Amino acid sequence: MSILSENTKQRDLFIGLPLIAFFVIGGLFLLLHEQAKSRDAVRASIVHQLQGSLELYSRNRASYPPTAEGAIVVGIEGRDCLGMGGFVERASQACTKKPYLMFRTGEGDIDRIEYVGVSQDGATLCTSAIGCPQYRVTFRQETGSIYGKKGIHTLTSAGFQ
Repeated sequence: MSILSENTKQRDLFIGLPLIAFFVIGGLFLLLHEQAKSRDAVRASIVHQLQGSLELYSRNRASYPPTAEGAIVVGIEGRDCLGMGGFVERASQACTKKPYLMFRTGEGDIDRIEYVGVSQDGATLCTSAIGCPQYRVTFRQETGSIYGKKGIHTLTSAGFQ
């Protein structure tokens, strides 16, 4: 009888351990996916705030901020404020008087949100110190939970592309 009970214990252990491992791994994948969805929601929120701020900037200045040095990674690299002079550091004079938007993004490539002023043709980089007639913001989504597909998304002065 003790041999039968040992075999039953081994069989139960043989069935139980993989089942437990399956649930642990499944839970881990679910947790990672939910974290990615949360990061997507934060990026989407920043992009929507940025869109509204750029439109307000455009109404007041009759143009969008220039990008003489190329694409600006907003929220990091010292460009965490959209003020009267364009994208500047939060601590600068241009940001202390009624900024359009102050924000902070993550530090990695996943959280990268790039802004570039574009010329009237919509493709050429606008380097005018006066300002730009259009803009393009690019950002990444890890899941399809916000915009229906994962990958790189683009916001322009005409809306989401």
